[in-house]
Amino acid sequence: MNTLTIVLIVTLVSIVSFSYLYTAFADEYTYLGIKHKESPMVCIFEPHPEYTDMSEELIHVTEESVNLWEEVLQTYIPSGNWIMERTIIPIEEHHLKSPYDFPECNILLAFEHSGEDGILGYTHVNFSKSWHKYTHVNVFLNALNVSSKVNITLGNGGDINIGTDIRLDKLSLPVIQNIMTHEFGHALGVGHYKITDHPVSNQPWLTRSVMYHALDPYNDEIMVPQYVDAKMVELLYGSDGFGGEVPPRIAKVAHYSPGDAELCTFKCGISR
Repeated sequence: MNTLTIVLIVTLVSIVSFSYLYTAFADEYTYLGIKHKESPMVCIFEPHPEYTDMSEELIHVTEESVNLWEEVLQTYIPSGNWIMERTIIPIEEHHLKSPYDFPECNILLAFEHSGEDGILGYTHVNFSKSWHKYTHVNVFLNALNVSSKVNITLGNGGDINIGTDIRLDKLSLPVIQNIMTHEFGHALGVGHYKITDHPVSNQPWLTRSVMYHALDPYNDEIMVPQYVDAKMVELLYGSDGFGGEVPPRIAKVAHYSPGDAELCTFKCGISR
């Protein structure tokens, strides 16, 4: 099984992207240090026709990703305002333009052809302008795989040539939806969920958290935000949701223990 994961890079702005699997050193949930003050306007940017002939399908699975987050928040924090208005921006209205050309958009969801080796998508965070604070998600439609290749030629002395094998793997619609669901969590301001001390199945992102740092890009089972994901958003925005009373500032890293009743997952022995 090929397993890819997300790596968080923090600079003047923040970039969150999918990359190769690494080992977590603690069971934790992270934050990006930002949050939307009001109900965010979600703008879905139609993909370029040179990238895909499945524009309508991609827009549909993107809307499903937003719906899944809205539903889990309304289920576990019913007293909050979790409504996120959304609109679709046609390709002819956004081609060759920048996010600053869309000041009404707080969360921008878009598609690109392919990224670097192992990268499936990323979230760009820009809260540097007071007049337009936004998060910008880009999901790749193809996975670029680069692997080593060894050619051995038998003869006098035998030649050994080491090169690279490069291929593009077209990602399925369910996988693209899963990537978008994960990145949308980053767009809301939450980071990664890392697990080390509990037996984890070969599909931990299906049962633990959509913000788990790894996913299988060849598995078509749909990822759904979990209870712990909703509680992390609640800690960030408060139980009244977008535009409500601002909760106390929280640390960028939260660690779990069996006593964390409000954040318990499998570590508490409770299935939610």
